[in-house]
Amino acid sequence: MSVPLAQIVGSQGRAVGVDNSQVMLEACRKWSEGVDLPEEFFPGDIHHLDFADATFDGCRTERVLQHCVDPMQALTEMVRVVRPGGSVVVTDVDFDSILTHLSNLELAQKLNRWRGYGRKWMARALPAMFHQLGLTDIRIVPVATYYTEYQDQKGIPTAWPPYRGGSCRNQA
Repeated sequence: MSVPLAQIVGSQGRAVGVDNSQVMLEACRKWSEGVDLPEEFFPGDIHHLDFADATFDGCRTERVLQHCVDPMQALTEMVRVVRPGGSVVVTDVDFDSILTHLSNLELAQKLNRWRGYGRKWMARALPAMFHQLGLTDIRIVPVATYYTEYQDQKGIPTAWPPYRGGSCRNQA
């Protein structure tokens, strides 16, 4: 995701990616090879970001908070590193927004009961978390996902899980 962000900030800005997985950092570096954009990748923990307060104009995460030990601490850190007036964008899941229509009704029922892993309804908590941190200009964009078939032999859907995105402004 850093390449599109780097394209947005252009040569005068920088896009920074942080991950606690060295494998993911290496993959990001590989994906961005040959791209002449201002992007950097650092190992780190979203619960304790190694950046000064108000370092960035914006901060973004996708499908991360559902896996965090302490999602509120992670969001607090995101807000801390964003300058006043900057944007915080979070995309996360609500597994109840999956609609599954398969010819194999038994499989569809099993998938509907399973609903993934992590905090399956993280997206529902976002508005309250944003308010608790004093963020303003909050926008929530719910998205339902409709699966009609599974092509992967392991039962992994050919489309991504449902997302519910939220963005807001750091007015602090």
